[in-house]
Amino acid sequence: MPEKNDAGELSLQASKRCDNMFGVVFCTVSPQRRVTMVSENLSAHGMRRPRDDNDELPSIQKPGDGNQTLLILMAVGGIGLVLIGCLAVAGVGYFLAFNNSTQAKLAGAWKGRWTVHGQQMDSLYTFRRDGSFREESFNMQGIRLNIADGRWHLRNGEIEIDWDNGGFENATARWIDNNTIEYRIVEHNDMGQIGLTTTFRRQ
Repeated sequence: MPEKNDAGELSLQASKRCDNMFGVVFCTVSPQRRVTMVSENLSAHGMRRPRDDNDELPSIQKPGDGNQTLLILMAVGGIGLVLIGCLAVAGVGYFLAFNNSTQAKLAGAWKGRWTVHGQQMDSLYTFRRDGSFREESFNMQGIRLNIADGRWHLRNGEIEIDWDNGGFENATARWIDNNTIEYRIVEHNDMGQIGLTTTFRRQ
């Protein structure tokens, strides 16, 4: 009868068989066979059950995923800064070109009519290329009423005039054509002149 060891293995011992044929005894020994029977209680021997295809595997996170995301964000941020810088440079360039173009066109003498404190008068504004400025005022009979000198320049798209006597005037100029502008005072030391508008024509 097969024997069973502690590991749950069954062993079959070798058997010997003898036959007498024609006075000669022939004996044969069958080889020993060993049959191993695995115990059903696998955990008792520290053995692991083969994995079934339906078993779930723990998720594995690839190393470096966080670093890659950070690099992408940094690259996008860098591109954004470059674009902002390009737009800023373009804006400054356009603004400087606009100022230079307007300043060159504005140089010369311009005549317009005002109604200041209820009195109608004509003014001759002379913008010189060196930055100097002169205003001459006349009544309706052509008699000169006033002469005032100062300096002028463009700032943020506005004409700024600083009188030598300490006054100031800021105005916007809308070009109608190369020889006509709509001139509107937006700041003045005389509050009564803020908002006055005239049409200047090149002389």
